[in-house]
This record gives sequence, structure tokens and C-alpha cells, in this order.
Amino acid sequence: MKPIIRIICSLFLLGCVVSFTACKKGEAVETIKLTAISVGANGEDIPLDVYVNGKKLGSVNGINPVLRQQSIVPQTLDSLRISYNRHDDGALVRDTVIKQVKGDVYLDLQYMPSLNIVQFGSLQIDRPSNDSIAVSFLNDVNFESKKITVQIFISHDGGFTYDPSEKVFEQKDLAFGAYSNFVKLPVRDANGQLIDYAANFIDSETGYDGTRAYYLSIGLDMYGGLPLNGNGGIDAQCNPGKLTYIRFYVEPYTENGQTYQLQYPKKLLEL
Repeated sequence: MKPIIRIICSLFLLGCVVSFTACKKGEAVETIKLTAISVGANGEDIPLDVYVNGKKLGSVNGINPVLRQQSIVPQTLDSLRISYNRHDDGALVRDTVIKQVKGDVYLDLQYMPSLNIVQFGSLQIDRPSNDSIAVSFLNDVNFESKKITVQIFISHDGGFTYDPSEKVFEQKDLAFGAYSNFVKLPVRDANGQLIDYAANFIDSETGYDGTRAYYLSIGLDMYGGLPLNGNGGIDAQCNPGKLTYIRFYVEPYTENGQTYQLQYPKKLLEL
């Protein structure tokens, strides 16, 4: 099995100005604008080599986020081609071309091939402190609309049920195969008591909630949650100080001739 890899490479292009004094007294001072490049990584102990316009800038390693490679280039360049290659075999992971190099540019590379994520985008998040959890959800749900609304609620029974009035997070219209934004949640309340969280998702277009529909069919007016932590967080336990990726999926359940699409979570990765 291929190792699960998460690399977030950060590229900062910081505009700066350097002045060179002319050789002869009284001549004008020539000003040349430069761009400083700083490339780092955040993730597992997987090295990537970074190239700028075909020249190796250096290697970055996710296990050591303070390790950085730096360079300076003139802003007069028409473009910068930034490429990320695997250190072990030199294979290209991803590249991009930045045109008209001016001002500040910020670029993320999120590299998680086992989760089919190899892309640039604003997905970077700092690992939470030990008093918080952080979670992102994958939409792997076969609802007809292919879009879900992700919700998180405070729970009072380990995450198995919730009250809709205690919602703490919602992201609408998460497309099939996409990951939600990361959400950070405190582990304890203001009184130091542990907080249990229940996640849920519904069809964004119809509002269908299979678990809710099943409970109503058996005479229970309750909202079934997907436990994220506490005693109920078995299949999707989110641990403090970690980044957790959870897959949302459904499985059909038939009772009394009626089929319900019951919701389930499954932890994919914890970093």
C-alpha cells in the first residue's frame, strides 16, 4: 500500500527593492526590484525537491515546517515556473507558471495521493493546539444532487444525537468527491467540561436526511448524529492536536418495505 502523504508547500514571493550606487560620483542611482522566494512544507516526513525555472532551489520536508529554502530573482522576469518533484525518484508532482512577477504571491501545494489530492489551492491550515480538534469531510455520498450540506452540532450523549439549535458549523453545497473546509473546534467549554460533537449531512437540494427519516418512521422524533469525539467517536474519532480527514458515505437499510439511506462517517487520515 502506498504511504499516505500530506505535503503543504508554501511559496512566498516578497517584493523588495535593492539600490546599487553608480561608480561615478553624481550619477543617478539605479534601482532594481527583486522578488524573494521562500518555500516551505508542512506534513509528513516526505521530501520534495523544488525547482525554479529549471534550477533546483532545494528540498523541503514536511516533518520540519521551520526548514525553508530561499532565493532571490529579479522582478523583470517574464514568468516563474515552479515545480515540485519527488526527491526519491525525481518524478514531477505538480508545477505551475507564475506570470508577470510583481508584488507578493502566496501558493499552496497540497499533496495527498492516497486521498487523490494533488493540487494547488488555499487548503492550508495549521495543526490545532492540544485544546482543539480540526476536521475536514469528503463527500462520498450518492445522493441524486451529488451535493451535501455538512453540519456539526454540540451533543450531550457522546455525539449520537443533537439539537438543531446547537449548530456550530455548516458548509453548503459540498460537491461529490470534494473535501470541506477545515473546521477547528474547542475540546472543552468555558467551565473546563469536555464538549461532544455530532456531525451530520443532508442533500443540499432536497434536504433529505436518511437517518432522521428512519427515526421518524419508527416513532422517534430525534436527530441522529455521527460522533466526532468523546465516547461515541469510534469510526471517526477526532483527537486533539491533530488534523482529521473523514469520509461521509451512505448505506441503504430496508425495514418494513421502506429503504433508507443511512449516514456513516469513516476516518481516512489523521496527521
